[in-house]
Amino acid sequence: MQWNNRSYKGYSPQTYNDGTLKIYKKMNVAEDGDMPDEQLILQDKLRYEEQTLGVTRYFAAMQNKKEVSRVVRCPRLEKLTTAGKDSPIAVLNDGSQYYIEFIQWPKEITPKSMDLTLVRSEHDYELA
Repeated sequence: MQWNNRSYKGYSPQTYNDGTLKIYKKMNVAEDGDMPDEQLILQDKLRYEEQTLGVTRYFAAMQNKKEVSRVVRCPRLEKLTTAGKDSPIAVLNDGSQYYIEFIQWPKEITPKSMDLTLVRSEHDYELA
């Protein structure tokens, strides 16, 4: 295996040097019969790299009444999905919380990666 000009057989090497991303799932931790108490339960912890929020992506989100805040690239998790209001929550280094709105699987990147489109959460959840 030989790397030439930062690529191997057309694949670009990817680094994740911008920080650590924690992926949480919203769970109701209230006792049966009590008022719902949603908290975030840690699912995964990944390194990430910030990506450029392009004009096309930004305006496509605006047409759908979403305000995309950030795009990050991290190692691929096949089991990660988005499900509307039950979307997983990503918490970045600074503690800011974002809904994972959209997942893309870029090709020709090694190791296999995913791009997460993040939308700022309306309120901060309590972390469990």
